[in-house]
Amino acid sequence: MNPIEHFNSGITVVHYNICPFVQRICTVLHSYEMPFDHYHVDIYANKPEWLNNLLPSGKVPALCIKGKVLGHDFGKLTTLTESTALMYLLNDLLDGALLPNDLVERAIHRNIFTIAELLHEQIRVLLISKQPEKIALALDHVAKLQAQLSRNIKTLTPINNKKVSMLEAILAPLFNLMFILQSWHFSGLISDCSRIKAWQVHLSQLPAFNQALTDHYEQDLANFVVREDGILSSKLTPLESI
Repeated sequence: MNPIEHFNSGITVVHYNICPFVQRICTVLHSYEMPFDHYHVDIYANKPEWLNNLLPSGKVPALCIKGKVLGHDFGKLTTLTESTALMYLLNDLLDGALLPNDLVERAIHRNIFTIAELLHEQIRVLLISKQPEKIALALDHVAKLQAQLSRNIKTLTPINNKKVSMLEAILAPLFNLMFILQSWHFSGLISDCSRIKAWQVHLSQLPAFNQALTDHYEQDLANFVVREDGILSSKLTPLESI
């Protein structure tokens, strides 16, 4: 049975407990106090057939929206996917509050979003790869991408001191992952650049982001790494020590 058909009006986030792209969406929803429901699925094991029909890509998050949300009537149940597209949808619903008004600043933010996607690709290699040469190459890419990031990130200038921006919602899960990997095994993974360090500290303290993290997030992430049985998994036993 497809439970989506019975979801309540409003927003339901279909998520996987360790997905950083889900955390982006939930960070915004928490920050702007937009009510939403959760629906957890394990996209790596025992994935139900109805989910394959809902998410052909097999990726989360998905937003299932029904009825009125912030004055927009979505009517019958609408399912939308891909975190970047969802972030722009939330920005539209919030009257552009997630992006700066200045066109140049907005373009810089979008460039940083691209760098963040490339960093996520390399972080995934560090999490699951079984090949030492791929790990070494990924570490080199991470260092170079952070150098690009430092050239684009300025001193801390949040758009709204009380609400997160799209930039913060996208970078917070990324730097949290990098911090965890650094604490587990990859010492020096986060650049010593003062701008990068300042942002990492700032992002780790965002209340909305911390709300977006599931209970036992680091342990769940470790369990995923061990299940994938890559090089990093051997560094995480016994799990009780994490």
